[in-house]
Amino acid sequence: MEAANLFIVPLDDERRWYRYHRLFADLLRKRLQRQSPDLVPSLHRRASAWHEQQGLMAVAIEHALAAQDLERAVTLIEAVWKRPDAQ
Repeated sequence: MEAANLFIVPLDDERRWYRYHRLFADLLRKRLQRQSPDLVPSLHRRASAWHEQQGLMAVAIEHALAAQDLERAVTLIEAVWKRPDAQ
């Protein structure tokens, strides 16, 4: 996909993690919002759960807030706050 220049940007040197180019991602978000706005909170909740499983707590919290799932956001923030390695 990267060689074909399909609107993706590598996030690591091993080329294992990618993200969509920001402009393409914005286009997809706007299209989703226009066509299926009721799916957006559910997708943010799923993204929050996935990022939590990957240990990416800041992004998990951002998605919980975007889903307006304040209870989940608080739970994630408390989990980070209570971690021994949290500063």
